Amino acid sequence: MPYLAYAPQRALSRLIEDHLSQNPHAPRLRRVVECDSADAHFEYVQKGLGVAWLPWSMRNARRALLRLLVGRGWKYASTFGCGAPSGA
Repeated sequence: MPYLAYAPQRALSRLIEDHLSQNPHAPRLRRVVECDSADAHFEYVQKGLGVAWLPWSMRNARRALLRLLVGRGWKYASTFGCGAPSGA
C-alpha cells in the first residue's frame, strides 16, 4: 500500500512508526513520499498517491479523507491520539 510518511524529525512520524511497529494488523506500507507537511499529505491523498495519517487538529480534513478512502475501497482504518481530550 503506498504510504505518505512524515519526515523522521517530526514527532508525529515517530508516533506513527511506533504505532505501526506494535500493531500486528497494520498493512504493509511502501513509502512513496516523505515530507513534513500535513496539508501536503492531505493533498497527495486527494490525488490518490497513497494513504497518510493526519493530525487530530485536521479532523474536518480527516472526515473527508475517510469518505475518500471508503469510496476507494480501503478497508484498514486506525486511530490513535495523545494529549488531553477536549474540554479537559
